[in-house]
Amino acid sequence: MAIQAGLKESKQRLRKEIRQRLRSLNHDDISIQSKVIANKILQMPEYKDAARLSVYMSMPDGEVSTRDIVIDALSEKKKVFVPHIHGRKASSKIIMLALSSLEDFESLRADAWGIPSLGAESVASRENALGGLGTVERGGIVDAGDFGLDMIVMPGMAFDTSKRRLGHGRGYYDRYLQEYHENLNRTGARSPMPHLVGLALREQIVPSGHSIPTGDLDWTLDKIVSSNKDSIVE
Repeated sequence: MAIQAGLKESKQRLRKEIRQRLRSLNHDDISIQSKVIANKILQMPEYKDAARLSVYMSMPDGEVSTRDIVIDALSEKKKVFVPHIHGRKASSKIIMLALSSLEDFESLRADAWGIPSLGAESVASRENALGGLGTVERGGIVDAGDFGLDMIVMPGMAFDTSKRRLGHGRGYYDRYLQEYHENLNRTGARSPMPHLVGLALREQIVPSGHSIPTGDLDWTLDKIVSSNKDSIVE
């Protein structure tokens, strides 16, 4: 218990430090960095090869904008899934639901945090990345090309050069990845885990020699992309 309490405290302290750094950024700073990062993503072989990918819907401030990535993916006829929070507060989780078109993406309305979000009335008819529609999953990934994801573009509060990620504290992505992994094991599917990519503003990368505090439930990424000169950590 003491170890878990110490881990939680370390994470909270780092989140506070990163939030203070991000307050110094204006909209133009984030926009410039976001365009550099988007261009890096669009040139990645893993992105070019991905037929099905999940991309987070970005806040207007404080993190890398994913708008250009989503527009390119939809224009390239890739299947784009976006996170949707399902369930009550204590038991809530994210599921990945599909956008149907560029027009569908442009029609999303901002929630209380300014994040483009799926309308509640459309959830039940949207394809779930794990099979089925809406909040009803088919019960496991069967085969690449039919179910699952090739790539997940993830947000975070902080990242380090060992590809560790600090989230916002709700554990949504880590739990989703664990569920995804369990589905693969249960069904014996031939599909690998998705390629996990974190997007980081320069201010979200911890200094060299420091690391993100992590526990057993925290997933390590495959790549971190930032606007720094050596902008891809793999």
